[in-house]
Amino acid sequence: MTREPSLWDLQRAENPGHSKWYIERFRALEETGQDLVGEARLIDAMAPRELPQQVERAVAASGAMRRGSMPRGTPSSGSTVTTN
Repeated sequence: MTREPSLWDLQRAENPGHSKWYIERFRALEETGQDLVGEARLIDAMAPRELPQQVERAVAASGAMRRGSMPRGTPSSGSTVTTN
């Protein structure tokens, strides 16, 4: 069974250079001194530092929370995860 094309599939088919345009757009924003990571910093500052136990278990089970695998400053960096 063939799936129906997503909007992203249609966009790429209509404009194959879109990804290159998007990259260049962000390079130009960076060159003009635009803050490209401010929103991420804001959300990081607002986010709680403790993850709900269910999320910690799911992430630990996937192996993504091994010490040192998460970027510095993320809620899970340096936290201890226990699983049953």
